[in-house]
Amino acid sequence: MSLLIADDPAGHATNMTGPDQGVIEEARRRQRARRIRAVTAATIAIVAAAGVLVAMSGHGTPREAPLRLPPEPPLSSRRLPAGAISVRLSPNLEGGQAGWCVTILEKSGGGGTCGPLPTVGHPLLAGTSGWTHGDSDITTTEITAPRVAYFLVNGTRRVATKTLPGLPYGLRVAIIHTPLHGSADRALAAVAARSPTLIPLDARGAPITESPDYGASWFRDWNRPAAQLKGPCQLHVSGLEGITAEWGQVATALRRYPAPIVGHGFLSCMDTEYYLAGRGIRASVLLDAPNPGRTAPSPIPGMVPIPHLPGFYNDGPGQGFPGEPMTAKRQGNMWVVAAGGGRNAEQARVRLLRHLTVTLPL
Repeated sequence: MSLLIADDPAGHATNMTGPDQGVIEEARRRQRARRIRAVTAATIAIVAAAGVLVAMSGHGTPREAPLRLPPEPPLSSRRLPAGAISVRLSPNLEGGQAGWCVTILEKSGGGGTCGPLPTVGHPLLAGTSGWTHGDSDITTTEITAPRVAYFLVNGTRRVATKTLPGLPYGLRVAIIHTPLHGSADRALAAVAARSPTLIPLDARGAPITESPDYGASWFRDWNRPAAQLKGPCQLHVSGLEGITAEWGQVATALRRYPAPIVGHGFLSCMDTEYYLAGRGIRASVLLDAPNPGRTAPSPIPGMVPIPHLPGFYNDGPGQGFPGEPMTAKRQGNMWVVAAGGGRNAEQARVRLLRHLTVTLPL
């Protein structure tokens, strides 16, 4: 027979003998096992927490794979049939600007320009004139607000405006052909100096007198190696290796657009040209032009959700600043846009947007 001495709960020594001793020993063994497991679990938790702290401090963090983009495919010589035209709008991304950039594609090729937001008093958005070797005339394209029904060309003939797919808010376009005479050199001079004289007309044929009620721009610009300027809003990049900020524009003030806008419009609070993975990508902060920073801006025309990336949007073909592909996300009462990098740089634009935040103190 064995004799064991154990402590009772009151701290007194107790003689333990008899058949119950095996049951007591088994209970103590299980209790020791539970304590070992608890200590082990606590140790694992501490190690895991330490790992999180290390990751947050940037030491030992599994980093994103280096961004490698495929070579940019060659430009296609996309042209439309004679008489056809495609027009796309995108917001002007330059800091301090409120307006639209227009990308125009026609039989002679493509081009782009930027103009102010159309208003009731200032219905003309943008216009271009061009000529390509072999053409027999200069092609002038005018984008206007809905109230412009015709253009009087050189005081002699009317050309009607029309709607086009891709033009939102009821905007219209007029395509005006002016015959050329003489050599190609003289034709080029005509494009530069003798584009047709145009007078906008309403549906009754009455001339429309434009008022200078479109918004002015207030901005400052900077170039590397100068420090990035600060303005009403500020872009911040964190946790993205291999990126440099090259140049940009910053609005000096956020002012409401001074006149009622046709449709909707955006004010660019700032833009920064970043260099990432060998590509130049412009990031911009877009606010609601009538009430910047205080009202959520409208959807950007032509932007569609990216199916596999919730919260991110891409533009359609031929849009951009002008013609640059764009990717965007919403942040509060603003759009954060990344444009450029090439047609196959969606991955770079998305990665930049994931690492961008904006401060907009109001």
